[in-house]
Amino acid sequence: MWWEKWNLLRLLAYGRRWWGIETLGHGEQYRYLASPKGPHWPTLLKAFDKARDLCAARHIQVIIAVWPTYSQRVPWDQYRFFDLRNQVVAAAHERGFTTVDMLPVFTASGYTMDQIAADAEHPNQLGLELAARELARVILEHHQELLNKPPP
Repeated sequence: MWWEKWNLLRLLAYGRRWWGIETLGHGEQYRYLASPKGPHWPTLLKAFDKARDLCAARHIQVIIAVWPTYSQRVPWDQYRFFDLRNQVVAAAHERGFTTVDMLPVFTASGYTMDQIAADAEHPNQLGLELAARELARVILEHHQELLNKPPP
């Protein structure tokens, strides 16, 4: 973006984001990003709507995978963003998407967050393998609905 070349404008953008995190997100970035009063949540809903409309016109079913964050390594039952996860899943369901929520998958696996996380945002190989198995299970379970043909 052109404004990124000017330090003053970058500083103002940083300050605006910080202010949003502090006020709308109560100091937490994910709460800011998911705040219905903030600029980001309505953008996500518009993207969901656009994906639904584009895919429906082409008779393509959409699967939304919802991933936890690993920024604070706590036991799964102490995960701080259950409400935000529920908000994303509900928005996806309202639009008719099939959702695959990885948090229950990881919780049921018996592995800790440390064993599944590569960094604060991404699963490692073990986490990806668990997720791939769950996605395969969901695709086979909903095969007829998703692909308009019986499962293999």
